Amino acid sequence: MGASLKWADPMTVEAFLAWEPRDGYQYELVDGQPRAMEPASIVHGLLQGHLARQIGEHLLRLGRSCEVIVAPGVIPRVLSADNVRIPDLGVTCSPVRSGQQTIVDPVLLIEILSPSNRAET
Repeated sequence: MGASLKWADPMTVEAFLAWEPRDGYQYELVDGQPRAMEPASIVHGLLQGHLARQIGEHLLRLGRSCEVIVAPGVIPRVLSADNVRIPDLGVTCSPVRSGQQTIVDPVLLIEILSPSNRAET
């Protein structure tokens, strides 16, 4: 997986967030091109769950009103017009609204390396 769908013109963030491919794959937008993401392995999912729980419990102990989000959409500050990335975990201390597709002002992003993303991560 991990291959881009080839669009003649780069897709904008707005078009990507409105896009509904309905093919069962999760996509991220990389330089204006939608890229399918491979399903996570069981070990990857276990790591993701354990990290989310540990970070969430730590934030609760500190009394922080931050949220840990699994596979959040993130619009990077650099090249923000044509990229929406999907890290494994994100933490935001900004309010989360119903229907929100990307997190605002992430304070922590975590990508768990796997054989399929190690080279580019």
